[in-house]
Amino acid sequence: MEDKTLVLCLVISVMNLPSLTVSQKSTWTTTNIMEGSVTQHGPYSANLTFFNSPSFNDPVNKYPYFGELNQNLYLQATLETTDPDLVLFVDTCVASPDLFQMSGNVYHLIRNGCPRVLDYNTYQSSQRNRVRFKFRAFRFLNRYNSVFIQCNLVVCKHNDRWSRCNRGCRPRNKRSLESYQEHVHAVAGPLKLRN
Repeated sequence: MEDKTLVLCLVISVMNLPSLTVSQKSTWTTTNIMEGSVTQHGPYSANLTFFNSPSFNDPVNKYPYFGELNQNLYLQATLETTDPDLVLFVDTCVASPDLFQMSGNVYHLIRNGCPRVLDYNTYQSSQRNRVRFKFRAFRFLNRYNSVFIQCNLVVCKHNDRWSRCNRGCRPRNKRSLESYQEHVHAVAGPLKLRN
């Protein structure tokens, strides 16, 4: 039996270029391996990448990425921008069996800037447009064929001490109306258990 895959291309242009292009194509495929990468573009873009070690020198380039239970998983979120005054903050990260699911049947790694797993750790970066962290592969992987790591990231001005980026863990989601901030979404995966 073949699986049906929907291929959807969406291009929206703003900033004095009023064009909207939406195309849709249905195809049939015999594989259910899907490489996930969602990048949001605006005046900048953000991405999320797995790395093989805490040195963050060796990015994972082949997907699905195979791991073992209790293995340390290293991720880096990067804000691609020409504005040196912008910083990046990880607000929420989840593991999800669905590429586009951030709620419901998900496992929270970070929520409102607060780690939800005991073995979560951050790593310093010399560049403020990068956030690095690690956690261990967890039992959530046992229940699904593969999972995606999805993060909601906040972009703030570096020198704004009242911004969401500088306030860290906030158990309740409070919005700051006086500070500049943008939100971007990034996905890495899929991640599968090695047999």
